[in-house]
Amino acid sequence: IFDGIDGTVALDVDCSQITGDVDSFTESSENQATVTVNRSGSAYRSIGVVRSGYVLPGASNVFRASEVSLLDFGATDSFTVLAVVRQWATPAAFGRIIDKGSTAVGWGILNLSTDSEVYPIIDDGTTPKGGTAEKVLYDLGGLAPLFMTVDRSAQTLQMTSGTTAGSAINISAVGSLVSDTTLRILNRSAVVDGEFVAAAIFRRALRAGEIQSLSTYF
Repeated sequence: IFDGIDGTVALDVDCSQITGDVDSFTESSENQATVTVNRSGSAYRSIGVVRSGYVLPGASNVFRASEVSLLDFGATDSFTVLAVVRQWATPAAFGRIIDKGSTAVGWGILNLSTDSEVYPIIDDGTTPKGGTAEKVLYDLGGLAPLFMTVDRSAQTLQMTSGTTAGSAINISAVGSLVSDTTLRILNRSAVVDGEFVAAAIFRRALRAGEIQSLSTYF
C-alpha cells in the first residue's frame, strides 16, 4: 500500500516471511509496523477458484472441488498427483492430504499415522493398493512437495517426498479409479493441521527429473 499515487510505501506485507501459527507479524516497509490479524467467530471457511464452477466452499476447514471427470482415471490411465504442504502439530492418523475417493473407489495421499509419514493409495473398489511399504517421510513444520505417481505402462504406484522416493509396488491387479466423489484437500475422515501451498494433477506419470525440478522450485 502506497501513501498517495507514486508515494512512499506505507505497508508491505510479505506473507512468505510469516512462519507458524501467529496472530500478528511485522510488515516489511520502513515503518516496520505490527500487523494484527483479527476475525470473528471460532470457525472459518476455505474457498478458492481454479475454474468457474469447479471449486466450491465446503464445511469448516474443508476445501473441495465438485466432481470433475478430468480427475478420474481408468484402468490404463497414468497420472501424477502433486501436493505441496507444511504440516504442523501432530498429524492426524489417516488424515487425507489430497484425495478423490470414498472409502473404496478412488485415489489419495494420506498420513500413515501420527508420525511424519505419508503414503499413496489407489482402489478400484475391490483391490486397494498402497500402505506401509510405500511410505515416505517429511519434516514436520517444513515445506514438503509430495508426489504420488501411478504408471500404468510399468504398472507401478510410488510415493515421493521431495526427491526421496518410496518403494514402487505392482498395481496390475487394480482396475478403474473412476469415482463420483469430490476432490478434497486436507480433510476427509480427519482434518489435517497444516498449510496447503499448491496442488497439481498431471494426466501422465512424471519422470524422476521432472519431479526433482518441481521439488526444487517449491
